[in-house]
Amino acid sequence: MSPKKLFDPFLIAGTAISIITSVILYLSGSDTAISVLIGLVGSVVTLQIDILARVERLRDEESEAKILYNRVRNAQSFTQSIFTLIDRVEDISQSKPNTLLIDHTRQQLDEVNENLRMVSAGRIKLDFWHSDLLIKAVEQAQNKIMAVSPVDIDDEWWKSSIGKKYLEAHRKAKKRGVSLTRIFLLKDLTQDIREIMAEQVKIGINICYAYQNDLPSELQEAFVLFDDDYLHRTISEKQGDQQNIFSVNPADISKYQRNFSRLLSLTIPYSEN
Repeated sequence: MSPKKLFDPFLIAGTAISIITSVILYLSGSDTAISVLIGLVGSVVTLQIDILARVERLRDEESEAKILYNRVRNAQSFTQSIFTLIDRVEDISQSKPNTLLIDHTRQQLDEVNENLRMVSAGRIKLDFWHSDLLIKAVEQAQNKIMAVSPVDIDDEWWKSSIGKKYLEAHRKAKKRGVSLTRIFLLKDLTQDIREIMAEQVKIGINICYAYQNDLPSELQEAFVLFDDDYLHRTISEKQGDQQNIFSVNPADISKYQRNFSRLLSLTIPYSEN
């Protein structure tokens, strides 16, 4: 919506024309009363037209406002969050903030918009080390969890607080009857890796492994499938890449189902011997 103007250009032009017409009639010898009357009539007509134009603009603005309000209301679960967001942005705009604050706010809104664009496609970016979405996905699993874990990504993670909570969620899932399978991708079968595998076998996870040098690059990505309904995939943090995606996109899930089946046929079952 455009900002309100104190004087409408049409009103100014119409009034000026009425005055000029009155002056011309007066100078040309016309009766003064008639000149004034014509000028007044012209001004009144101009004012009426201006009022009608303003009313029409108000109707358009009201219509736009109703459309925007209804769109927010149609969001249902997010209505209050959207109104709160508008309140916060309005507070920032009206508090005479400096340019840095304005630029930062705009950047934050752009990031929110990009994240929502991903969500609308069934994907979520998440923090690999701190997100609880992984644990929630395990807790909600009903049938099976199939995972691929490159050790160069996950070796430290299993020892972290979130890694331990993640394994505990697997223990509970196993008690619910959920089938658990994890494929470790290795460069070498070290003692540390054996201990990680042994711990997960005790939980009831079916563990197998493959050597990365024997695999094509497209089968070396870390991912987890939950009931074939949810997917989490991770690109190595050690490469400085934060592309950790949680997805319910059917095309993503189908692709990684195929990758898991291909990979499983190339693995070696874990044995403590």
